[in-house]
Amino acid sequence: MPRKPKTKPREPTLEDWAGPNPTPLQQAQDLCWDAWDEPDMNKARRMARKALKICPDCADGYNILGGTTSSWKKAAELYEQGVATGRKTLGEVYFKENEGHFWGLIESRPYIRAVNGLADCYWHLDRYEDSVRLYQEILLLNPGDNIGVRFILVSKLIILQRDKEVRAILKRYPGEERAVAFPAYNTALLEFRQSGDSPKARKALTHALAMNSHVPDYLLRIKPLPGERPSYYSPGDESEAEVYVDDGFDAWRLSHGAMNWLLERIKVGQNVH
Repeated sequence: MPRKPKTKPREPTLEDWAGPNPTPLQQAQDLCWDAWDEPDMNKARRMARKALKICPDCADGYNILGGTTSSWKKAAELYEQGVATGRKTLGEVYFKENEGHFWGLIESRPYIRAVNGLADCYWHLDRYEDSVRLYQEILLLNPGDNIGVRFILVSKLIILQRDKEVRAILKRYPGEERAVAFPAYNTALLEFRQSGDSPKARKALTHALAMNSHVPDYLLRIKPLPGERPSYYSPGDESEAEVYVDDGFDAWRLSHGAMNWLLERIKVGQNVH
């Protein structure tokens, strides 16, 4: 089932953002912010529909509906509407003037969310190149990548055997492997794919295990993933492992020998020297 964004997009109050005379789009957006925080999915959908009645060009209305439908095809259609309306309301000049800063601007966040949701749908509909292109667009518009699509993109590129592009993305964000588990495990997998059970690969895996020791349990299916993806995670916690494996399992599974290598290194206690 399509997923809501991994980060809660609650923004400033309507008056803070729009002033005393909000436009229909601003009113619709304010209702959508409330819908994002609504735990009742059916109520959130009703709020999104109401927002779209106030303003049919409210991209987040389509995003909420797309993230709460059970069909990847239908979700893709809704996210496509979100992308189209988001691009129309922002305008082409806006894209040229604000490329690289989209997440820092409140009005362009719904567009980023729409592209992100559509990329996820396209992947599940086997439109792999279209999915990758959209993830790359997000990184172009928002290189700071506040919502973490680079971690998802790396896993997708590994599946597509585009290791050179994976290496380039990892280099674009130096030092991240010392802060979160995602790049640490992706680096270990990449090193194994390129050099097998080498000292470099073992060292990278040792570091990844130190960052989060829960990941192998989920990768090796010693523990099943929970039915619902965590809405947030903490570095080193099981929640981080669950999110990483939810996105990255196929990258490991489809990398020949990677799962066996991980299991063997765990068995020997990671004696890398």
